[in-house]
Amino acid sequence: MRLLTYEQLLQRVWGLGNNGDLRPMRTAISGLRRKFGDQANSPTYIFTKPPIGYRMASPRTGKSTPPSPQASERPVS
Repeated sequence: MRLLTYEQLLQRVWGLGNNGDLRPMRTAISGLRRKFGDQANSPTYIFTKPPIGYRMASPRTGKSTPPSPQASERPVS
């Protein structure tokens, strides 16, 4: 799946009135990871591309797209 930037997620989910505060988004991502049984330090489903945004694993393979996350990608909880 494609990478969604922090700005795209903030605008689509929380609307323009958010003023760029990333805390609600990070809290929501943390909750999703908990529901999926995902580990922030070793993600399976939600990958973080700092300082850009998030990417979900491919629904067909369960792997990140591209196939493996780069070393520069570290999970954010």
